[in-house]
Amino acid sequence: MAEEAGGADDHAVLGSGIVGLATARLLQRRGKNVTIYTKELPPRLTSNYAAALWTPTATLCDPTKITPEFKQVFEQAARISFRYWNDFIGHHPTYGVHYVEGLQLRDLANPTPPRVVPPDFYGNVIEDLHPQPIELMPDQHPFEGYGARLTLAMRFEAHTFLFRTLNDFYEAGGKIVIKDFKRPEDIDALKEKAVIACIGLGAKEVFKDEHLNPIRGQLNILAPQADLRYSVGLSGASAAPRWDGIAVGNSALYGIWDTEPDMKLAKEMIDNAAETFSKLQKFV
Repeated sequence: MAEEAGGADDHAVLGSGIVGLATARLLQRRGKNVTIYTKELPPRLTSNYAAALWTPTATLCDPTKITPEFKQVFEQAARISFRYWNDFIGHHPTYGVHYVEGLQLRDLANPTPPRVVPPDFYGNVIEDLHPQPIELMPDQHPFEGYGARLTLAMRFEAHTFLFRTLNDFYEAGGKIVIKDFKRPEDIDALKEKAVIACIGLGAKEVFKDEHLNPIRGQLNILAPQADLRYSVGLSGASAAPRWDGIAVGNSALYGIWDTEPDMKLAKEMIDNAAETFSKLQKFV
């Protein structure tokens, strides 16, 4: 990156979400002077409410655009990313990066077809980086009439990571400028000649890039429950523990730019979770 910028020492990073802050810290570790330009600071960012699991293949790639070259770059990037984030786990709970267990249940009386992964799926090349799920035998769990699968995934406590990394950025001499960009000319006017844009949804307004396709997700955060240390999912309903609460329900809606919470959808997801998990109450 530094070579492409002509060896510049001064870099600008646009955006202060997880991607922006992580990028800024990588540059600082390489001896660069970094200024972050951002419209908002944590916690008023979409990053703060992300489901935040290490899932590099989750809904982000258009299968019609995948080429052999993409697969090669994807594997290299994923392996670098995996190693980078694993280094943070030793600092748990300082940065909020850790592994969390999950229990995926399925109603044996109403089975759904298993998900089939195509042999040419681009994510197959990093299958070795994911802990493999364990199918539990009936005598290994209390949920009679249900199949159960135990999973393990890397989780990011986004709020913790954002605040700690922001502090690290300040301590390393980083600067923050509150600024909203409206067009490419606003970026060209910056004094830094090396600029890395990490503005997520904001990129559409700035660059007028019609190829950007948003994936709207919505989580419902309930009060924390200290004794819930694993995620659980059944029939489309899910509950996942976070340090700041319990995330109930999830959605991935394509092509929707609106970031305002959909209260009708929120109620549907919570009602679905309540109805679904009430069926399991008799077992615990």
